[in-house]
Amino acid sequence: MEVPEIYDGIITIKAVARDPGSRAKIAVTSSDSSVDPVGACVGMRGSRVQAVVGELQGEKIDIIPWSPDAASFLVNALQPAEVAKVVLDEDAERIEVVVPDDQLSLAIGRRGQNVRLASQLTGWDIDILTEQEESERRQKEFAERSETFMNALNVDEMVGQVLASEGFATVEEIAYVDQDEVAAIEGFDDETASEIQERARGVPGAPRGGLRRQARRVGRQRRSAPDQRRDHADAGGAGRGRREDDGRFRRLRRR
Repeated sequence: MEVPEIYDGIITIKAVARDPGSRAKIAVTSSDSSVDPVGACVGMRGSRVQAVVGELQGEKIDIIPWSPDAASFLVNALQPAEVAKVVLDEDAERIEVVVPDDQLSLAIGRRGQNVRLASQLTGWDIDILTEQEESERRQKEFAERSETFMNALNVDEMVGQVLASEGFATVEEIAYVDQDEVAAIEGFDDETASEIQERARGVPGAPRGGLRRQARRVGRQRRSAPDQRRDHADAGGAGRGRREDDGRFRRLRRR
């Protein structure tokens, strides 16, 4: 046994992903805070892991720290690539990873090996984008949402951009989220929020039913993710400075 801490139960192997004969990723954790699970598995100057590599006829082994947090675990799993941002879609069990432009090839790996093993190790499907690609996509989405709100709600460009920057993705979300969520937007008041929601509910084809529950969930997500709202604002160029004049937002109709 090359790593006695594993035999003693101090270190646990939580997950393994292999491309036999080429490379493996092993996630480990320690029940003793004084024992570094990665360091114990690697050994002094790599002696322990190298002994295993020799037995596997040169198969490279990456020892990474396991984490109960999916995002942190994925960042570790994609080593040696650096990760700028991680976005989880728990319903679809997919993770979107944003990396610096110069880290893309490292994150993907030769013939996709690094991202494939990371996906196997974490159990998540992984999409990798560069920071430039993500920025372009966010700007496009912001413009599309802003235009949708302008046309559907008959509001001017600034109001459409503010709604998009606050994280709303559809007219239906605006229609059935709690009114307080809309009124809490900087520059809005109860009267403005009521008028916008009334227009949203009057959009032809807008579903009713279970959307109210979905909209409430969206509202909770918006309250718990202020940084995400700022990201939307930055993507579309609608900074905080453009939302300071309260009076502008009371004139909802476009000229």
